[in-house]
Amino acid sequence: MNGGTDVTVKTGRSNYGSGFTIELHVYHKQVYQDIANNYTRVGLGMYVKTPGSSYTIAWSDFGGSYIGVSGVGSNSFSAGVSYKGGTIWLVTNQEFNVYHNSDGTRWIDIIWSWGVNSSWGQFVKPSGSFGTGLNRIPRTSSVSCTDFNIGSAATININRNASSFTHTLTYSFGNASGTIANRTSATSVGWQTPTSLFAQIPNATSGWGTITCYTYSGDTLIGTSTCRFNAYVVNSNPSVSVSIVDTNSTTLNLTGDQNKLIKYYSNAQIVVNATALNSSSIRSYSIKCDDGKSSTASSATFNKVESGKFTIVVTDSRGLSTT
Repeated sequence: MNGGTDVTVKTGRSNYGSGFTIELHVYHKQVYQDIANNYTRVGLGMYVKTPGSSYTIAWSDFGGSYIGVSGVGSNSFSAGVSYKGGTIWLVTNQEFNVYHNSDGTRWIDIIWSWGVNSSWGQFVKPSGSFGTGLNRIPRTSSVSCTDFNIGSAATININRNASSFTHTLTYSFGNASGTIANRTSATSVGWQTPTSLFAQIPNATSGWGTITCYTYSGDTLIGTSTCRFNAYVVNSNPSVSVSIVDTNSTTLNLTGDQNKLIKYYSNAQIVVNATALNSSSIRSYSIKCDDGKSSTASSATFNKVESGKFTIVVTDSRGLSTT
């Protein structure tokens, strides 16, 4: 990748002879970026321009010439050479690997110095620094997931920072975990949520979990990101059936039908059969007759009932009830 900032320094001859000015140019370029390893190969260099064309100038090394990146490193070089006026002289060209921050950004300070004498006299030794930002390297993709009812479909969206990235998606919910997609190039992934998640919240109607997104560049793991989802339990009330029969032999002889009750005489036997759904358990029973008789067991016998209306309530460990 190309791009750069040039710094031009004009410096004059410091003793005898006619006035003479040279231009020293310091430049940088981004040679290439290694996305997987999060660094930019930065090229640094200097070149000199001198006016006129009818003379040849001999430059001798004054010492202390270097160019580099602050905090990364610098390389020394020799500045001595002879060249004809009016030409461009490439003083040095160096390259450095500059590693970026975890978010892919990087600001660098380029440092340099040029120490020479010339056959026309000693020049002021220029040095300096300048800052520049490098192109951001794409890093870990972000991920989001819709909330869902357990057993239904959810959608996972990936905000991919480079078109070449692939992603592996996993989930965690309570003690349950698994892989949703492996090295997918899709940016929207459908997930049929497993009913096994019910077992993680037997005493609650909702819970939360996380999606983890692993971002790959080729076979290199760039990093991971996570998001949170909410999972809900719906249509999970207990399944209930009830049997109510008369157990008084006297009234049975009169009616000949155990499903008929005689007010003030029949003994009503109530048996409740309940099944808890989706990994819950039955927590409580409530049996009430309109005459005021009641029980909290799964079965009861109310003697000499005064009403034929009974209310049965079964509640599970999640607090869901069927009446």
